[in-house]
Amino acid sequence: MILIIIEISHNYNKNLWKHKEFFIINFIVFKNISKIATIYDYAIAKLRNYFFYKNANMIFFRFNYLELIKMKKYTD
Repeated sequence: MILIIIEISHNYNKNLWKHKEFFIINFIVFKNISKIATIYDYAIAKLRNYFFYKNANMIFFRFNYLELIKMKKYTD
């Protein structure tokens, strides 16, 4: 199991500050961790199931590759 930290920015106003919240999402991914793009797409797919907004453009997903490097791996 892998812990991946995803940063979700809620852009309420284009000219004002961005309210950022950090969510820790743990889920099982493929054993081949070298495919970063696959993990990214999988994480986005999981996050879209948890958050629903009328305007999808208000949500910006940015994957933090430094957190991916520092992520903790757990093997069963």
